[in-house]
Amino acid sequence: MRTSLKSLIVAVIVMMFCLPATAFAKPHRNHSEGGNHHQEQHNPNRHKHRQHGSPNVQQCGMTNDQFATFVSLVNNTTFRSQKKDIIEIAASSNTFTVAQVIQTMSLMTFSGDKVDVAAAMYHSVCDYNNWYMVYSVFDFEMYARDLRKKIGQ
Repeated sequence: MRTSLKSLIVAVIVMMFCLPATAFAKPHRNHSEGGNHHQEQHNPNRHKHRQHGSPNVQQCGMTNDQFATFVSLVNNTTFRSQKKDIIEIAASSNTFTVAQVIQTMSLMTFSGDKVDVAAAMYHSVCDYNNWYMVYSVFDFEMYARDLRKKIGQ
């Protein structure tokens, strides 16, 4: 019971630090809530609109600050099973670059744990074209084969 409560607390902390700031933003007021407020809020003279041109570029992976917080949390966790739990929880609600996956794998001591971490993060990767770099982390081909098997490649 004590371990599951601690894991839950760790999960909440991870999600607090890893969610984008917009997740906590106040939602836009509903159009049916107020009559004049709607017009005041959408006054064309009040807002400067951005020039149309280049589309918004979406963030690939965690921001540097989010990832630093994540790494710190994993590093400050004693047991490797809890480290893997934190990584799995973060991977379920965030995206990672392959470079971030490799850096996260380096937080684990044993190659088998590195395989587990990479497999857990695989579906959260936003730059799959670089996934081949993950295999270079392993000293022995058998671990790369284990990872390929786990992710279905």
